[in-house]
Amino acid sequence: MRNARFAPFVLRSLAALSALAAAWGPALPVGQATTRVVLVDVSAGCDIDGVSLAGLADGISGGDALVLATFGDGVAAGRTGGAAAWRVRFASPGLPPDVPRAPSTATDVAAALRLAARQSAASGARGAGTGASLEVVVVGDGRSTSTAADLVAAAADLRRAGWSELTFVTAPRRELGSYVRGVRGPGRARRGEAFGILVEGVAVAPTRLRLLRDAITIATRDVPGRPFRIDFPDVAVSPGEHVYEARIEGAAAELDERPARAHVVVAEPGRALLLSDAGAGPALVTAIGAGVDRVPLAVADLAAELVTHEVVVVDGTPPPATQRVIAAWVRRGGGVLLFGGRRGVVRLGGPLAAAAPLRAAPPDDPGVFLYVALDGSGSMAQPFPGASATRDEIVRAAASAVLGERPPEVTVALRRFNDRLLPEGAAPWSGRPARDVDALHAALAALPPPAGGTMLAPVLREAAALAATRPERVRQALVFSDGRFADDPADVAAAARAVLAAGCRLTVVVDGAPGRDALIPALDSLDVDVVLVDDAAALARALRAAAARRGGEPLRDVALRVTESGRSVPGLATPALASAVARRWPASAAAVWVETVGGAPVAAVRRHGEGRVAALALGSADAAFFGDADAARACVAALRAFVERRSTTEVRVVRDGDVLLVRAAGEPPLQAEVPDGAAGTVRVALVPAPGGLLAAQLPPGATGGVVRLLGGGGADMLSAGLDQPAAPELLREAPLDTALLSRLAAGSAPPGGAPLRPWLAGLAVLALAAAHLVAARRRRPAL
Repeated sequence: MRNARFAPFVLRSLAALSALAAAWGPALPVGQATTRVVLVDVSAGCDIDGVSLAGLADGISGGDALVLATFGDGVAAGRTGGAAAWRVRFASPGLPPDVPRAPSTATDVAAALRLAARQSAASGARGAGTGASLEVVVVGDGRSTSTAADLVAAAADLRRAGWSELTFVTAPRRELGSYVRGVRGPGRARRGEAFGILVEGVAVAPTRLRLLRDAITIATRDVPGRPFRIDFPDVAVSPGEHVYEARIEGAAAELDERPARAHVVVAEPGRALLLSDAGAGPALVTAIGAGVDRVPLAVADLAAELVTHEVVVVDGTPPPATQRVIAAWVRRGGGVLLFGGRRGVVRLGGPLAAAAPLRAAPPDDPGVFLYVALDGSGSMAQPFPGASATRDEIVRAAASAVLGERPPEVTVALRRFNDRLLPEGAAPWSGRPARDVDALHAALAALPPPAGGTMLAPVLREAAALAATRPERVRQALVFSDGRFADDPADVAAAARAVLAAGCRLTVVVDGAPGRDALIPALDSLDVDVVLVDDAAALARALRAAAARRGGEPLRDVALRVTESGRSVPGLATPALASAVARRWPASAAAVWVETVGGAPVAAVRRHGEGRVAALALGSADAAFFGDADAARACVAALRAFVERRSTTEVRVVRDGDVLLVRAAGEPPLQAEVPDGAAGTVRVALVPAPGGLLAAQLPPGATGGVVRLLGGGGADMLSAGLDQPAAPELLREAPLDTALLSRLAAGSAPPGGAPLRPWLAGLAVLALAAAHLVAARRRRPAL
């Protein structure tokens, strides 16, 4: 009876536990459909013909799904079929004839695993915990060309897709025999240049290696039975693209499908770009040497011209914008030869003058002061003769161009005037255009608009007062006016004499003969230059000539000699005489190769950034110098050889898997145009990579061949051959850690099944009913 007393409590407890288990209890294992994906390696290194695949259908019933896919360097389309049909088709070892085989030596196991993960969604199956059995079987030789990171990522994709099992079946490994791993060339070479072709590979036994250029054997070498690395010397003979391959006698035929190749682009020796507006005579062109292309000093698209030339010859003074392009090109590895005579860059200045090895003034020169006054009277709003623009617009543009060319040692004071100094009560703008070019342009743009009359005397008096206080050795005043003066000629003459007394040279540029005639009575007896202009081009030339510094007069009929530093230069010579050598001084870090007998430098060189600059202190029209054709040619040829751009051949383009690697000296390319088997060519962006390299991700389908390197704006810098390695499996074999991948793919997911809730709920109800009956029986009175 004591046990009967506790029976209701026990039964009620059992009912409560059963109810809880019914709500949150385990599942009841039941049979569910199975999806099995069999992935078969059909690469050249896997001997699948010796493997029976029929047993891989074991456990597959009529309601199960079985998918077959083959993989090598890619994954073939999957095939589905019933278990009976599978066993019939795969009763014999090897793949049936209708199953495609990938003609590849690569083994991309990661791509195969990703296909299996996609199969889950395609079949509508669900992952672990839902009762579905999802299985992957990989049949291969235990090698993979996928990276370890890619394999781990693919296994994680399988796990997310819910695969419950990943199994590896090992097939026999087929020996690949001797093979060439890679062929490497210089990418680009000049005609006549010697270079090497590096061949790497593996020989399983002593054999013979052949190097082919454009499918013709050019060299053979015996190699031992071990990994080899052989450098074949060659010489660039004919311009164009050349393809180098290496073959091993008796190598397996399937390895010849994607042989290693090196593409080499052979270019002609660098061409020279001559910038000149003068009539360059045959003697000058002959002295510069072969391959000369001539363009005007103000060439429109200089950047496009520079990428196809390796040296620039400047005969004259290009505009400031052109000089800035050339100076930047030199800093990145280009080469420039300057004719620095009386009309050259060295004398007239500009951005390129700072790179020159010669200077127009000695190192301790206090510089130049240039006072510039521009007419701002109402008549300046009228059109300039022969132009649609006004006089004011033409003069501002000419002043901006001319003053922007001034050397670093030139200080400019800029004044606007009409019948008074403008702006009234303010000092003129002052600065060094070579350093403050933006401030100069802003000052020109801020000049008051044309209005009022014209008086010269106030401007000349201010020029005299400023010049008297300046420390510069050379002081100049430059005044432009349309010539409609309201001054008394005596006042103009007195003010002009004050300018000259302050040690300042005075030049007045006037528009039209009436203005010049009005100045003659006041200035005729004074040492003042009065320049008449009648069109916009003449105005720019007059301003440039007037703004050029005084001094440095040419040395006439001087004897020349090679210096001590020049004697070590191969092939350097010089004519015995020059009729007019401009007086110049060497810049810092410059080497003087030719000088006058009196010690004045004539030819000098220096480095500027990554490039080089050479300069001659004479003009291209020096008849005495270029009349001695052989000596002039030897001198100019030595200077050209020194400055010739070197970086165009210092480039290497290598393919490392799906990454393009570029090593380039000098100006770095921004893009690469690579061959694409489907689209012809495709452009990829180059980004900095470790080790001073540039790298780009190659698109799928990119092939070997010639790569074009592009600079800013897509400008073509040069073309270089791409080293195309052999098939990936020959370059990086990786053994599979099958146990690790299986754990990563399957994880510790719970098994699938059906819920036990109905059974537990029923047990709870029965236990509760039994407890009620026992309790009722205890309350019944005994008879």
